[in-house]
Amino acid sequence: MAGTVIKAAQATERIDTRSTVELAQVQHDPARFTGQPVRWGGTIIAVHNHPDNTEIKVLARPLDPAGAPRAGSEGQGRFIARVGSFIEPAEVDVARHPRPGTVAGGR
Repeated sequence: MAGTVIKAAQATERIDTRSTVELAQVQHDPARFTGQPVRWGGTIIAVHNHPDNTEIKVLARPLDPAGAPRAGSEGQGRFIARVGSFIEPAEVDVARHPRPGTVAGGR
């Protein structure tokens, strides 16, 4: 599997971020977790804009208690966060400066 896709929540949406659903669980049995809220993070490795959304590819890493990716931790696979708006790739510039990111949303 190239990556698990989640739809990122809009800033105005309330998402229960106490989710204990791990990326590996979803990758193993995607249908079981459809519609479940998740909060995952890691290192942003690519940004691709499309006419209706932007896809952010992330190398998953464990999150600390505040929800930030733990720097230097081992990668746990990849996922794609689909955002309903344009993201300026030049501001992310993952090729030269990989950035951490956390996203909450639904599968």
